[in-house]
Amino acid sequence: MTLTNSTSLMARAQNEDVTDDTDPAARPTRRIFAPEEKLAILTTYEEATEPGAKGAYLRKAGINSSQITEWRRARDAGALTTFDGQSKGARSVDKKKADRLKREAAQLKRKNERLEAELAKTRTALDIMGKVSASSRTGDRRPPPRTGQRSGNQAGLPVGRSGPGHPLPTVSAAEI
Repeated sequence: MTLTNSTSLMARAQNEDVTDDTDPAARPTRRIFAPEEKLAILTTYEEATEPGAKGAYLRKAGINSSQITEWRRARDAGALTTFDGQSKGARSVDKKKADRLKREAAQLKRKNERLEAELAKTRTALDIMGKVSASSRTGDRRPPPRTGQRSGNQAGLPVGRSGPGHPLPTVSAAEI
């Protein structure tokens, strides 16, 4: 009979004579590669030219081919760059600065769009004012008639015009 890890643990658990709390099957920790290491691994992998050499290198390094593919895409996109010996804290400061700059750029873009819309409104208003000014220079002092409205009332009396220096009394539309 072969004694495996699980059987020895069961025997220890049943005898209850174990005093240490160490886990014999501890969970493995995830390896984290620095960008410099990733670039070095990619270079070595891509330099392997003999048949089976790439697979042998991956087995020796304990890396899956999917990691190589992911690292290659990151390198080609410019995301896998060396940090010139910066500490992890310095890189996080750079990342915070980059995030801050992105937020500022988005804010400035929104402000620019708002100002461009306001400029378009102002240009439209100036265009309209220019047309009104041009019509007043032709000698026609009356404003253009409003569509669907008549000036005055049926009796021909001015409506709602009173004030200091105005000779006519105020006549409402209901009095007519």
